[in-house]
Parts: sequence; structure tokens; C-alpha cells
Amino acid sequence: MSRLAENERSIFEELERIEVEISRRIKRNPEVYQSSGGNHNILGGKKRSLRETLLQQHECKLFLDQYSNQCRTLKRLMGSDQDMKNAKIDLNEFESAYDEIKQFHYKYPNNPVDDLSNIYSMFSSNVNTEEVEKRGNKKRRRVILSSFASNLSLQKIFSDEEFFGNYLDLIEFHEKWLNLPGNDARLSYIEYLDIFNKLPNPSNIDLKIEKKTKSYLNYVKDLAEYLKKFYIKIQPLLKPEVSIIRIEQDFEQKWNDVLKDEAERELNSIGKEIKFEKVQEDGIFCKICEKLFSKKTVFDGHLEGKKHKKNFAKLIAGNKVSTITIDEYKEILQKEHIIKEVSLLLAKKISNTRANVERKNFMTDRERFLEIESLRKIEEDELYESSSSSDDKKNGDSDSDDESFSANYSNPLKLPIGFDGRPIPFWLWKLHGLGLEFNCEICGNSKYQGRKNYVKHFTELKHLHGLKCLGIDPSLINVYKGISKIEDAIALNERLTSEHKKDEKFIENLVEVEDDEGNVMSQRDYEDLKKQGLI
Repeated sequence: MSRLAENERSIFEELERIEVEISRRIKRNPEVYQSSGGNHNILGGKKRSLRETLLQQHECKLFLDQYSNQCRTLKRLMGSDQDMKNAKIDLNEFESAYDEIKQFHYKYPNNPVDDLSNIYSMFSSNVNTEEVEKRGNKKRRRVILSSFASNLSLQKIFSDEEFFGNYLDLIEFHEKWLNLPGNDARLSYIEYLDIFNKLPNPSNIDLKIEKKTKSYLNYVKDLAEYLKKFYIKIQPLLKPEVSIIRIEQDFEQKWNDVLKDEAERELNSIGKEIKFEKVQEDGIFCKICEKLFSKKTVFDGHLEGKKHKKNFAKLIAGNKVSTITIDEYKEILQKEHIIKEVSLLLAKKISNTRANVERKNFMTDRERFLEIESLRKIEEDELYESSSSSDDKKNGDSDSDDESFSANYSNPLKLPIGFDGRPIPFWLWKLHGLGLEFNCEICGNSKYQGRKNYVKHFTELKHLHGLKCLGIDPSLINVYKGISKIEDAIALNERLTSEHKKDEKFIENLVEVEDDEGNVMSQRDYEDLKKQGLI
């Protein structure tokens, strides 16, 4: 009973401490709580940076998650407490618990009491605490995070391209979009930012993407998931999950009202739109099986035959006909709806991303290097605060003259520029084989630096389009992987075609049958003569 009461008391104390610490953070920086936008700096004082504000917002989100978990634990304990109150109290159990407490304090007389203020208060984290010398004065710099959130880092939450939630990072999805089946548009990253959320098709561009495929389903699924996570990351305290749930509920209502019937009709019409027959003077020709029939009735029977169904299955396997189910098609429409709606919520971020990409395209290598170095310095300064500094001091007065670097680096070997704005080391350049140049005739004599880029291009759309122009089925990309000369590709295709025909002919002639008159023939000839009514 006493242990249970002590657990309840400690949980109440922790809940109260969390409330106090969140209030202190909002008092210090009112921008942490953004209830309605606008200027929240009603208490005056120093204006905090966006990164510091976002970091403390994520810290408060961790506090609130802990608050919810402890409330659930407290509710469970109070239910057990009620059961114990209804039960009879055993005096012997009470005395044994009392003796146990006495023995513990006798054994550990100076045992310190857990101070929650050391866990949840600001600047309680001792990670990366350092002393720095500035203009002859030593000042201690402290991390603004608490011990509870000492492992929290914006670099783990956001990528370099996202720049702490200011921009979107859609480079990976741009590459996936370029390699979608049927996509012949070669748009740059800037152009992709203008059309990625205009689904199903942008009005100013004629796209021929096959959208009823598994590849397109995976693309829109990953893109929608990224946009939802990014929207949650940039405003952790405003309950963005509620907006996303509302968007999903709106789609479910549209699906039940209108979209479900339209989707079923559209999927049922797939395959029926393909014309299998071609009427000629001497009969009816089947385009799929490449066979001529003299009578309409014989052709109708052929459509139900095994060989026609087998050839039709090959047509489906080549992604010429969609094989997705109604549930997968519903998921495609749902993800497209989420992408459009979340993009409206992120309209400003998308505009900022496009402007940032355009700005970087006009920057020199030296300017990129200077920008990266300045951002690193700003990031370090904003995660720390001097213990002897006041809110009236400006950050720019302390670090402007501390360090300087020379951007006049030489690059006689013309090595590629790394993520830090400097040329990559020569050993790394040599390790990846970037000095080797590979030529691919199928891609129009395109040249690729390094074996990694060369091997990667065999699965890209440009190489697949080159194979298609040579009359080669792109679905057999694994067979032609590593072949870059047109002559070798054509020779291999002719050899595979001849071997395939021999195998089919051998299988067809493997079974022999006999008609009523005793004539022995192959099963294929027998079925053809029987369909034409000659046997």
C-alpha cells in the first residue's frame, strides 16, 4: 500500500515538474507555442532563432509524450489502489513493509533524493559542455537542452537539404519519377517541383506515365509518407496528425460516394479496350497470337483457348496491361489525394525550396563552400548559450572575428566537389574509379564517370528506351545488363529469339495425336484443323 502511494506521489511530482518546465520555455521564448501565428513576442526580450525555437518545440513534444505515458500509468495505479482500499489491511504486512523501509535508510543514510529539476530544466545537459576563450575572457557555454532530451538533435531529424525544416528534400523522388514506366518526360529538378503535386496530370505537360502499375503505387506511397512526416516535423506542437487524419477521412467519404464505382468500371474496362482481332478479306486475324482464322465462330473459340490466354498473360507481364487490384487502385487514389492536400499546407515550403534550388544553381563552388561553413558556425552558436551573457547582447559581436578560413584551394586534378564544398580526396576519387570513363552506344554514346554510375545507368529510363528502340523487350533488362554496344545487343536478341522459337516448336511437337482416320500429327496441327472444322 505504501509503495503504491509513493509511486503515485512521484508520478504527480513528475507531471507537475513537466508543466513548470514547459511554462518556463514558453516564457523565455513565446514562439515555442504557436497557437495562431503572428508575433508572439509579447513579453519582449531577445528574439530567438528559428532553429533554437524548433529544437525546443521538439523537446516539449518529448515532455508531452512522457506526460501522457505517466498519466496512463497513474490511471492504472489508481485503479489498483482502489482495489487495495476495498481489501482488508493485514497488520503483519504493514509491519514488514515498515521494517524494510527502516533497513534501507539505515544501510544508505546519505542516499540522495532524485531531483527532477536536474532532469527537465534547461541547460541541465552536460553533453558537449566546453569552455572557450573569447577576446581574452573565458566563458562557459552550456547546451540549452535538458538531460531528458540530451540526445535530441535537429541533424538527426532533418537532412542537409531540408535545412532544419526550411526546404523539402525531393531529390530521391525526382529520380523515382524519371524511372516510372511510360514516362518519357525529362524534366529537371526545378520543373519537377512545379508538377509533383499536380495529380493525376499537370495541365501544361502531356505525361504518358502508366499509373495503374505497382511502380507508380510505390512512388506515390513513399512520396505521401514523406510529405506527412515532414509536415509533422516542422510543427510538432500543433497536432498536425489531426489535419492528416481529416484528409484521409475526406478521401474515404469521396471513395464511398463516387470514386469506388468509377474505379471498378475503369478497372473492368482494362483489357477490353485492346482489340484482339483484325478483319481481313480472307478471315479474322488475332493480333496477340498472330494467327488467321477463316470463321468468326472458330475465332471466338480460339479466344477461350489455352494458347491465347498464355499469350495474353505475357502481354500483362510486360506492363502493357495493368494487374493491380481494386484495393491497390484505391490506395493509389488515396495517396494522390494526400499529396495534393498536404502540398497545399506546405505551399510556402515548396515555394522556398524552388527558390533555394534556383539560387544554388547560380552559385560558384567557392560561394557554396562559404555558405556551408557559415551555416555550421551558426548552428553551433544557436545550440549553446553563454552562462555569463545577457539577452541584450547580440550573437554577431562575439564570433565574427574568431575564426577565418581561406577558400583559395587548388584543384589541379579537377576532382569532384564534396558535400563540404571542398574537392574530394584523391584516394576516394581513385577508390570509386571516377577516373575511368565508360561509353554506352545504346544510350546514344553517353559517357559515364566511374563504374558505379555506369552500372547504375543500365536500370535507368534512358537505357531502357534505347533497348526498346532496338526492338528488345525492356523487361529482360537483367539479361542485357552489362552490354553497351548495339551490335552485341542485337546479336544476343537474335540468339535468344531463335532459341525461344526452337523451344516452343519442340514443346508443341512433343505431343502427337491421332485422328479418327489414323493420321498421326502434332497436337498443334490437330487443334488447328479441328477449330477450322476439317476434322
